[in-house]
Amino acid sequence: MKKNKNSLSHTPVLINEAINFLCVNKNCLYVDATFGDGGHSKAILEKNKACKVIAIDRDPDVLDKSRIIEQKYKKRFKLILGRISNLEQILNKEKINKINGILFDLGVSTRQLRDPQRGFSFQRCGPLDMRMEKKGMTAADFLHVQTKADELSKIIFSYGEENKSRKIAKAIIEHKKKKKKKKKKK
Repeated sequence: MKKNKNSLSHTPVLINEAINFLCVNKNCLYVDATFGDGGHSKAILEKNKACKVIAIDRDPDVLDKSRIIEQKYKKRFKLILGRISNLEQILNKEKINKINGILFDLGVSTRQLRDPQRGFSFQRCGPLDMRMEKKGMTAADFLHVQTKADELSKIIFSYGEENKSRKIAKAIIEHKKKKKKKKKKK
């Protein structure tokens, strides 16, 4: 990740290659399906002064970044808060029936990993949250209600691709039991 001098916090890795493969042309519409910090959207808009970008992201923390791009590129850019799994519905709602290119930069952003309040990393102390949209059940809430080690193990293995998922699940359940016993003693 490179630091930028402008108000966007970083330049995505391989951005030039991604934009070149996208073949950005005049009067075309592109979808940045994973807006993040806006580096790809900005690069597309800079590549051709007569194209438009619809950006999608599910993280409400990107709104400030999107406003910067909206101010600079006026009617050529629009951010929609939503999930890429709902891409078809989003485009239908916007009455868009043709796009000229789409870019997906999948994964958790460095900004999300570095923010201890988001709870995506164990490198910094913070709540165990892990929610992309900041609504619904946190990871801590989920662990509080999840009491079966085998179900927890399946989730850790399926989503985390963790080979030691059974051992981890068992340790979590044991920790919860010890914590519960300590509360009862007080």
